[in-house]
Amino acid sequence: MDKFLTSSQKDHDTSPTSSNEPSCSKSEPEPKRKKCISAVWTHFDKLQTKQLAKCHYCGKEYKTSGNTSNLLEHLKRAHPLAQQVNNETTSSQLERYFTRTDVYGPTSSKKEAIDKAIAAMVATDLQPFSVVEDIGLRNLMRVVDPKYVMPCRKTLRDTHIKNMNESMTEKLKGILDSVDSCAITTDAWTSRANVSYLTVTCHFILNFELKTAVLSTKPLMDETNHSSLNIANTLREICDESKVFDKLHTIVTDNAASMIKACELLKKKHLPCFAHTLNLVVQDALNLENVQNVLKITKRIVSYFKSSAIAYAKFKDAQGTENPCSLLQEVPTRWNSALQMIQRVLRTREPLTGTLLRCHNAPIPLSEDQFRILKDLCSLLEPFEKATKHASAAKGVTISLIAPAIFALSQSLEELHEQMLTPVGRETCEFLQSNVKKRLFSYENRSAPRLGTLLDPRFKKEGFQNPSNAQQAMLIGTAKE
Repeated sequence: MDKFLTSSQKDHDTSPTSSNEPSCSKSEPEPKRKKCISAVWTHFDKLQTKQLAKCHYCGKEYKTSGNTSNLLEHLKRAHPLAQQVNNETTSSQLERYFTRTDVYGPTSSKKEAIDKAIAAMVATDLQPFSVVEDIGLRNLMRVVDPKYVMPCRKTLRDTHIKNMNESMTEKLKGILDSVDSCAITTDAWTSRANVSYLTVTCHFILNFELKTAVLSTKPLMDETNHSSLNIANTLREICDESKVFDKLHTIVTDNAASMIKACELLKKKHLPCFAHTLNLVVQDALNLENVQNVLKITKRIVSYFKSSAIAYAKFKDAQGTENPCSLLQEVPTRWNSALQMIQRVLRTREPLTGTLLRCHNAPIPLSEDQFRILKDLCSLLEPFEKATKHASAAKGVTISLIAPAIFALSQSLEELHEQMLTPVGRETCEFLQSNVKKRLFSYENRSAPRLGTLLDPRFKKEGFQNPSNAQQAMLIGTAKE
């Protein structure tokens, strides 16, 4: 027994617990581990219900019962930059900066002012809504004001742009209420999504200044057809919304039969767009067989240089100038692009021909006769380009220029006929003279262009080709007085 007690005592003395330390019958409880709080809560506030969370940036509320998956998904979708820099595994200075909570709240006047400015920038510069997600703009705004957080695309579109549109619409209605008369221009077009729209622009005089405002761009009431009745109903609806239908005197459209008929249904004066009619006159001339033959050869040469970087480099070196000219290709929907192509080819004739002769598999250069035809076409088309530019002015009254422009075109073609170098040039000139009479001379018989020219102090009676039209305009003006 003593031996056993002795050995037991020894074993006890060699136990891990020292004799100098008091023994404990129960082990001490381990301290509770502190619960880790998700970094998502640096971007959300818990509401009093404790089952709702409100986003700092857009003010949206989401249900949550401790699970933050839906909150994290919202950050990824609507505020990707804020979510990205808040990665919990990153400890960079940029991350620590963006996890701060001292940002402008959704009701902050400063944030509202900047949001409105960004919305105005998007509307004024025709920027896409996705511009608020661009890294460059976000970095710029971060430097300008670190406490400001950009709105998401959806908030910009559905809130800020929508509010701005409603505000500007009401303001425009107030201005139009004080206007006695106005005119509108309108055109139908199809978007990339294959949806038909009608855009209506209003023109009026306010404080002796010409003002222009887009009333609406909206789909046709019946998207299944483009009939004149459908266009007329859509036009009537837009004008009624702006309360300008009774003040409307003239509607300017293209030469489409459906547009002309729509104006008849509305019982409003119709005026074909002068610039559009000029385009038709020139397009008819460019489609002449002899003209097309030369233009096809010219376009083939330009296409060759556009598709060969080596040939284009040789062409620029052959010009031997610090600012060599580049070639321009014709665009089928813009007749003046054909003129610009011809002008550039004539301007670079020698280096162009020399480069074609030195390049492998290059098209055959233009002959001397073909260059002479291009010179004739250039001379014939330049007056039409000047008339188009004058008629397309946006900040001045242009209706008074219609009759004088037609008169000047007619005189120019008569003078140019004797200066033509080739039979193709003379044929084209005669065709243009005939087409001008057919499509343009009727403008002098319309009351609106007549009165506009007569009242313009630059022209008065001298702007008319036919003196009887000036007399008719005077009678109309006297009758209205």
